[in-house]
Amino acid sequence: RARADRVGRTTMPVATTQMGVDLERESFFRAGQAVSGAIRMEELLSELIKILIEFAGAERCAVIRVEDDTMYAVAQSGAGNSNFEIRDVPLESIDWLHASVVRVAMQSRSPVVLDDAHAEGRFKDLPDVTAMKSRSVLCLPIVERGQVRHLMYLSNNLSAGVFTTGRIESLKLLSGQVAVSIANSELYESLEEKVAERTSQLELRNKFIRREFGRYMSDEVAESLLDDPKGLSLGGEQR
Repeated sequence: RARADRVGRTTMPVATTQMGVDLERESFFRAGQAVSGAIRMEELLSELIKILIEFAGAERCAVIRVEDDTMYAVAQSGAGNSNFEIRDVPLESIDWLHASVVRVAMQSRSPVVLDDAHAEGRFKDLPDVTAMKSRSVLCLPIVERGQVRHLMYLSNNLSAGVFTTGRIESLKLLSGQVAVSIANSELYESLEEKVAERTSQLELRNKFIRREFGRYMSDEVAESLLDDPKGLSLGGEQR
């Protein structure tokens, strides 16, 4: 597991620190409720990006999907948190995100936390880390049924040590709810596709009945067939 180097932290009074932790936990609790209420995947990803920006201290963030041997950012924030987009983008084409950090988090199934990435730690000599002068970085895997299918990636180049132990623990708890919500969204969308397919089949059947039999029978008989067409299908079963 990648170890975060906690250097140069200012010690705060215990009461003040605890108050801040409690406020963060309350914020993440509310965020979890928002995530659990999202049904469609696009809605879920939108809520999650907002949470990572507003409550976790990220300047930029992304939700990453692992598919076979390829990783995609399915949602990501823009610079300065001004906007975000939801579409599949290969990780290698995102210049602000370090794919090597994501791979370590995915393989270890543990968070990778970097307090000042370009100045210290195992990734400081990587060309992209050096070029961007990356500072606070966090990549947290979302474990779904024992597998890592999604990850959350957060970065903040304005400050070092942004992703505190308290925030990481809150994000771990949130990731459990996110895993459940992702599974529910995928199931919902799968059912929607099946319903749409079935509806399309019914529409084709109804058109067939009206076209082939409408000229030989009254509207009442044709409608009765549409309401209860036992033994009648596009395959041409006999009644």
